[in-house]
Amino acid sequence: MTVHVGEVSSSVELQGVPGQRPAPAAPDRPAGWDERQRHRELAEEEARLRARTAGGGFDG
Repeated sequence: MTVHVGEVSSSVELQGVPGQRPAPAAPDRPAGWDERQRHRELAEEEARLRARTAGGGFDG
């Protein structure tokens, strides 16, 4: 299939058996910023829980 838009031209060619994809070599990992965001969320949750359950100086 070829598509022409102004001066841009694009061509797509299908290869292999339709509907089947090769198996990925390794499991997909989230992007680096996704990992950092998840870490930030977990750290914030831990800080909230720690503050909520802190003894306020009465424990010792």
